[in-house]
Amino acid sequence: AVSIAPHSKRKSISGPLLVFVLLLAGCGEAPGPSGTGSGAQPVRPTTVVRYTPGDKTSTPAGLTATPAATPPATAEAAAVLVTLQRSGGFAGLTSTTTVWTDGRVEIDSGPVTTFAMSLDQLRQLRKRLSAPGWRQLDRSYGQPMPDGFEYVVTAGGKTVRTYDAADSPPALTMVLRQLNSLSQRQPNPTATRTDR
Repeated sequence: AVSIAPHSKRKSISGPLLVFVLLLAGCGEAPGPSGTGSGAQPVRPTTVVRYTPGDKTSTPAGLTATPAATPPATAEAAAVLVTLQRSGGFAGLTSTTTVWTDGRVEIDSGPVTTFAMSLDQLRQLRKRLSAPGWRQLDRSYGQPMPDGFEYVVTAGGKTVRTYDAADSPPALTMVLRQLNSLSQRQPNPTATRTDR
C-alpha cells in the first residue's frame, strides 16, 4: 500500500512581512575599528608641514608644503659718526652736537635743532676722523680756565678732551673747527627745531 505523507502545517511568510524582516536585518552594522560599534570612519590627524626656501626635505605624499613667512627686511639705522660736547663759558651752558654717518646733524642746547650737512662737508669730516693724525691724538690737551669752554670729542671709539687756549694738534683743531661751525649754525626753513 502506498502511504501518503500528512500535509505540512508550516506557513510561508507573506511578501510585506518578508520585506520588513529584511529591513530590520539591514539596520545592524558591523563594529567599527575601535570596537565601539559605530560605523563612522576614524578621523585622520592633520599634518602641518613648514619649510624654508631651499629646504630639500621631502614632503609627505598628498600634502602641500607652505613656505614659512619671511619678515620684511628693515633698513639699517645710521650710526653716530662723531659727537662734540661743549660746556662751560660765562653762563655755564652745555650743548651737544651729534653727526650721523648719513650726514644728519643734531644740536642739543636746550631746544634741539636737526638738519643735514652737505655731502662735501660729510666727506671732509670723515676724512679728518680717519686720518692717522686723529688716531694718534692724546686723551687730553690743555687745562681748564675761568669762563672758558671744555670740548669733548668722541669718534671711532676715541675720546679727546681739550680747552680754550690749549695748544691742540692740527688734527684736533680742524675737527673742532668744523664741529663748532655746525653748532653755531642758525636754524633755517629746512631745519627742525624742538623745544624741550
